[in-house]
Amino acid sequence: MDYQEIPKTGLRISRLGLGTVQFGLDYGFTKAKTQHEVDAILETALGCGIDYLDTARGYGSSEAKIGNFLRRRPASRLAVMTKLAKIAPETAGDKKELRRAFERSLDESRRELGLDSIPVLLLHQTDAFLTGLDSFWDIVADFKARGRIDAFGVSVYTPQETRAIVERAAAYIDLVQVPLNVFDQRFLGLAAELRDMKIAVISRSAFLRGVIGLRPDQLPAGLQGLSRPIERLRAIAAGSGIPPDTLALDF
Repeated sequence: MDYQEIPKTGLRISRLGLGTVQFGLDYGFTKAKTQHEVDAILETALGCGIDYLDTARGYGSSEAKIGNFLRRRPASRLAVMTKLAKIAPETAGDKKELRRAFERSLDESRRELGLDSIPVLLLHQTDAFLTGLDSFWDIVADFKARGRIDAFGVSVYTPQETRAIVERAAAYIDLVQVPLNVFDQRFLGLAAELRDMKIAVISRSAFLRGVIGLRPDQLPAGLQGLSRPIERLRAIAAGSGIPPDTLALDF
């Protein structure tokens, strides 16, 4: 397994991470996992050298199940990245309430995971009513200074919103999580710019919720437009002797 550092922090994580939304919720083509299944998956991940997990307050029981595993394996070296619970506009408009909401979400994650500090905390929403506030970024800086968070970042959906946030708050952002896979390459140019700014880039949806590994006839309703890209990927896979899911990770 290759490892990489988040430049501004020195935090070292495996190049491949494990998404855990399915630990706590039905997601894509996967049903929520039992604690026994979660334990088996995490043992396998550790055995492969994967030490980076992606979870969130909004992922049902995911944090709790990861925490149960960590309590039984206290020596496990797992860098857990979680995300703040959603903050309402009316809450963001009140500095004291905003801080309470931030701290409540952070403390709930720490309790569920059984961690004194959160290795990586992400903003799970990028609404302008929140990211445009000086008070929000002041809170981020304060909790980092107090050792409650080791690194902070944002989970984004479009290059446009990402540029706006980075222009506003690059000094506070250690990493950006973007949707990036062989079928969705919108962030390739911006990813290079972010790296030049010493902001780490973490891609998500490597398999597009499992769609990339399907045959065209297996696509659910509403995703038939991916038939041709999937046929092309499968043709490349057949010609190279490399499975489609491996090609997706290679990309």
